[in-house]
Amino acid sequence: GGCSFDQNTAGSGGATYQESDHTTIHACSFTGNTAPSGRGGALYFDYETHAVIENNLFVENVARYGGAVSCKGFTEDGPVLDRNLFESNHAVYEFGSYGGAVVCSDFAKPVLTRNIFRHNTVSPPVSLSIPRLSSGGPISVDSAQPIIGGAPGMGNLFEDNAATPGADLFGVNLGAPLDARYNTFT
Repeated sequence: GGCSFDQNTAGSGGATYQESDHTTIHACSFTGNTAPSGRGGALYFDYETHAVIENNLFVENVARYGGAVSCKGFTEDGPVLDRNLFESNHAVYEFGSYGGAVVCSDFAKPVLTRNIFRHNTVSPPVSLSIPRLSSGGPISVDSAQPIIGGAPGMGNLFEDNAATPGADLFGVNLGAPLDARYNTFT
């Protein structure tokens, strides 16, 4: 713990890209990392990665998909994101973007508990005639099976996030019902 990743740039996973690995990231800071046309401004988890991401700070990271974190294609539960602060992360791309803070797709099974999502945004595409191409202020899920909160004492706080549609949550092609109980939206 106690690491810092600042101002890094990559095609996907601005600070780190993980595939087929067991990863725990604890008490780190991810600030100003970018994946301009890719996934995960700070972190990208691709297929078969078991990840526990806890007590971290994600601030002002930028990517097309998942301003801070992107996860894709898991066969077991994961990643687990617990007690993180996601603030002022941004998904932006001229032809559409998803998940200002977090995006999960392709059968990922993310578990998000006790996080704070504040001021995360998604920019609309240049062509406003297809608004669904940009969605999910802090979180966007596509063909995934997320648990977002889900139990008493495990809820997340969503505060002043922005996107159209889905200012706080956006899900499409969910593999199971979206479990988003016990969260607070302000």
